Amino acid sequence: MAVTSLAYWRKKLFFSSAERSFYEILRRIAPDYTVFAKVRLRDVIFASARGKTWRTKHDRIQSKHLDFLICDATLAPVMAVELGDSSQTEADRKTRDQLVDAALAAARVPILRIPVARSYAIDQIRPLVSPHLHGLGPAC
Repeated sequence: MAVTSLAYWRKKLFFSSAERSFYEILRRIAPDYTVFAKVRLRDVIFASARGKTWRTKHDRIQSKHLDFLICDATLAPVMAVELGDSSQTEADRKTRDQLVDAALAAARVPILRIPVARSYAIDQIRPLVSPHLHGLGPAC
């Protein structure tokens, strides 16, 4: 099968306008850290290999993603950030978010949930993010 016959198209933009605005704010708040976007949860944390429940634990995080992940100079995860939209009020989304929050808490990775907006002001976001960065690497 020729590659040109596959029905795949490149997206025009990687980020929505809200994601792009937030990404730029994070980069300014944490210039000595690396900010990744749209990261698979299983690339950040893993299920313990102990016991018969490993597969269940693994499968629960398998297809979940984080909006942003801030890493230190060694690329170790420092904190996760999720932008919440109107779907956050749906029951299945709440269950998903509770699982993600609990899994990250167990792995000692803080998560910050921010309501989605068209744009963000650095003065709004800095006090929410900075406390998680201090003492973990270069000051921001």
